[in-house]
Amino acid sequence: MKGILSVLAVLASSMFADAIAETRQPDEVITATATASSEATACSAARGKAYNLCMVRSFFNITGVTCSCNQTGSAGAPLWECLGTATCKK
Repeated sequence: MKGILSVLAVLASSMFADAIAETRQPDEVITATATASSEATACSAARGKAYNLCMVRSFFNITGVTCSCNQTGSAGAPLWECLGTATCKK
């Protein structure tokens, strides 16, 4: 009888673990761009937009926000274009 109960306990726990694994939400990667005359301003705006897009889409668990920038324009009138990336999930 103990053997049967042990087998049932193992089966039940493995079924429960599978159910938990299936309900986990995958991470969403949201991106947004912004441009400005300074890198700091463009990066801040891009990160803010990506963060806000997570919130608007009801992905309230935000695990990280980053940005990468490229300088365009001329030396006398630099323009920064930044890509903000937010990793989030429900």
